[in-house]
Amino acid sequence: MILPFQTLKDTFYEILIRYDFPEQQAGEVSRIFAETTLDGVFSHGINRFPRFIEDVRKGTVKPGVEPERKGGFSALEQWDGKKGAGITNALFCTDRSIELASGFGIGCVGLANTNHWMRGGSYGWIAAEKGFMFMGWTNTLPNMPPWGGKVPALGNNPFILAIPHKEGHIVLDMAMSQYSKPVQSFPISGVITGRTALPGILVKYSSRCGSSRQECGKVVHSRWSWTWLQPSSPVVTQLRRSGN
Repeated sequence: MILPFQTLKDTFYEILIRYDFPEQQAGEVSRIFAETTLDGVFSHGINRFPRFIEDVRKGTVKPGVEPERKGGFSALEQWDGKKGAGITNALFCTDRSIELASGFGIGCVGLANTNHWMRGGSYGWIAAEKGFMFMGWTNTLPNMPPWGGKVPALGNNPFILAIPHKEGHIVLDMAMSQYSKPVQSFPISGVITGRTALPGILVKYSSRCGSSRQECGKVVHSRWSWTWLQPSSPVVTQLRRSGN
């Protein structure tokens, strides 16, 4: 099924409003979820949204709260997320770090008491598009076994590095896992998103086509060029969108 980007974003927004998110926060959260889905990262986009709403129902995520400054000096600051939405807290801290960097040359913001920020690369793109280098990371709950183990003991801690470049920004969004959890429910040689899988690991790369994702495509599920990387291969091939 193909959905227009705006339809998906508006649907997220309407649901968030029903769960007592202020209009500004609902707009920010719905945009990040929709853009993440448009870029093909379904594990942190549309597939994650129901769990996000469930966390709101449970009180794990509190709508409407704003981060509170707890301390800091010069270019360093500590903030309390007050259990707000991870997306809005991360957006706030990204903007705050840019503001600090504008004055001091560097900005470092620490955030505690928050929730899942979803795709960390979203904040790297924001900084890069404003002309700033960005480095961000977070901890997670134990969700990965150590090498050779069976019991989860390590966090899949993401790390984001963004570098602005006039011919196209460089944004690395990495974690310790080889692939996202939803893919594990499919056999490697099975069918993933309607495409027959070959033995190996799926690699997909989304390029930016303009100043906004709306310029890249009008639909959520676009046509892509695909390749498969054999586990023994030392080279990862970058893939680019072949059309809308």
